[in-house]
Amino acid sequence: MASLHLPLPTKRNFNNPMIWPEFRLHSLAFASRHVLATVFWIIASKKHTAPVTTDGLASMSLFEFVMMMLLVHSTMLAATAITNTLGDTELRTTNAMPYDPLIPEEQRRRAKRLYAFAQFMAAAYLFVGDPALAFISLAGIQSAPFLMTLVRKGKCSSATYHFVYTWSLLLPLLVLIRVSFSSHVSIAGLNASIVTGTAAFRLRTTPGLCLPKHLVW
Repeated sequence: MASLHLPLPTKRNFNNPMIWPEFRLHSLAFASRHVLATVFWIIASKKHTAPVTTDGLASMSLFEFVMMMLLVHSTMLAATAITNTLGDTELRTTNAMPYDPLIPEEQRRRAKRLYAFAQFMAAAYLFVGDPALAFISLAGIQSAPFLMTLVRKGKCSSATYHFVYTWSLLLPLLVLIRVSFSSHVSIAGLNASIVTGTAAFRLRTTPGLCLPKHLVW
């Protein structure tokens, strides 16, 4: 929230990945989603007197499911409102992200696809019912505006931004592996979240399909 007091140019820089008002508010909206989900699952876990194993959607109560759905859809509504007010519906935060001129076009396409896929997986992790998985997506969500600020201040290059940001998006995989060895989250629950995120990504991004985001979720 303190970042809202920092002045930013109103127009986006398309030559380097520098933070601008639309991206700052997007980051805040999606970060809030994961903070609220983390708190929710911590509180939910405290209601059990003995350790229980979560199977993701299979073991989720109707109330828990509705709360996660509200978080996901309200965040999308907030992001749409931010874009309509401050952004561009065509030149999006991911597809119009600038890259170092030396990076081949094919590598840029793969990076954009990874960035988009990570966004879907971040939402899918909310439905596992584990606070750690709900929280870890903040690494990518918050590293992006931080790195963009460093680029704007001349402390970080475009190539460094993409390198560090990519690894921050892969960090949830390490948590996923760690959680898979725990007794409170089943493999079935983890697999269900991966299938959910992948299916949502395909339904939303496959050419000729591209279903509306609210329908996908």
